[in-house]
This record gives sequence, C-alpha cells and structure tokens, in this order.
Amino acid sequence: MAVKIKREVIGNLLELCRAAYPNEVGGMLLGKEIIDDFVLTPSEYGPSSIITRMQDMPIYTNIAGSFHSHPTGDNRPSRADLNFFSKTGKYHLIIAYPYTLNKVAAYDVKGRAEELVII
Repeated sequence: MAVKIKREVIGNLLELCRAAYPNEVGGMLLGKEIIDDFVLTPSEYGPSSIITRMQDMPIYTNIAGSFHSHPTGDNRPSRADLNFFSKTGKYHLIIAYPYTLNKVAAYDVKGRAEELVII
C-alpha cells in the first residue's frame, strides 16, 4: 500500500528537519486517505533520540502515523522506531540527513518499506 502525501506537506517536513538539525524532530502525520498535515509532538528532542511520553500525545481523530528525522543520514527504522510505529498509526516516515526527497523513507506499522507517492 502506498503512502500518499501532499507536496506542500512533504516540503514543510523537509524544511522542519533542516531547521532542527543536528537534533531529531518528530510528530504525527494527519489525514485519512492522503496525508495533508502534521503536528509536532510534545517531546524532548536530541541529536540521537526523541523522548515522547505517550500520555502527552495530542488527541486527533485523523492521525495517519508519525514522522521523525535521523540526523545520521540512515533512514532505516531502529528497534525504538518500530516500537513507536506500533503505537501511532499505520504510516511512518523517516527523513534522513541531508533532508532531501530521496532521503525520505515510508514504512508500515511493522517497519516494512512502503512506496511514497507525492501528490
């Protein structure tokens, strides 16, 4: 199943990741069939991790999944990423340094690679 995202949203995510560098940044993807927005999560952001307390997560009825950056350039999910994926929707983006479109990877809840379709 392809992950569909609006061009403006992916552009804003790339800009956000660049601005947060060298720290990670992350949040929730919003939308039903198409990801059309995102929100930052209340978290502690550092150069190698994000600490998010699930009880502090915003309540939205249209959470599609999550996104976060990897300042290292590796856009593969870690064990911690996979654990987070299982709690936060069905689509997940990892955006790796240098935060260009070819460094965006999409995954399902189990960490399997998905096609990313920009519309």
